[in-house]
Amino acid sequence: MKFFVAVVVPLLIATSALIWATRDNGIIQPAPTTVATSETSQGEAQIGGAFSLTDQKNQTVNDADFRGRLMLVFFGFTNCPDICPVTTKNLSDLMALLGDKASQVAPIFISVDPARDTPQVMATYFANFDSRIVALTGSSDQVTSTASAYKAY
Repeated sequence: MKFFVAVVVPLLIATSALIWATRDNGIIQPAPTTVATSETSQGEAQIGGAFSLTDQKNQTVNDADFRGRLMLVFFGFTNCPDICPVTTKNLSDLMALLGDKASQVAPIFISVDPARDTPQVMATYFANFDSRIVALTGSSDQVTSTASAYKAY
């Protein structure tokens, strides 16, 4: 399981982003608001949602701030010894590979350890990675609600 989370998930994210970045038109298309659940019915996507959290610059950020860009949302914590730094490094490498198209991507790290991951702690931690990665934290309730909306357990 550790291998899957540490290697396979970041590779899937990177591969998806590279495929997206090398499309012919280079324009982000808005995500559909509904997905087909059968031939006769449709339902709304069951992942993601509104959030309001604090970034590593101690500024309030919400989901609307990223509209028009592909949001690459991942959850972790700065005291994570293995998976989080590898994923963040892979995401940093991906942003470099995207070149000019990187401005169309919003890499977002959301801490699941808000007691320890203050904006100041995250600013220090993320100084080692691509500066375009937005690190978010909030109250325990805010983080729990956001993680639940994004199906992170």
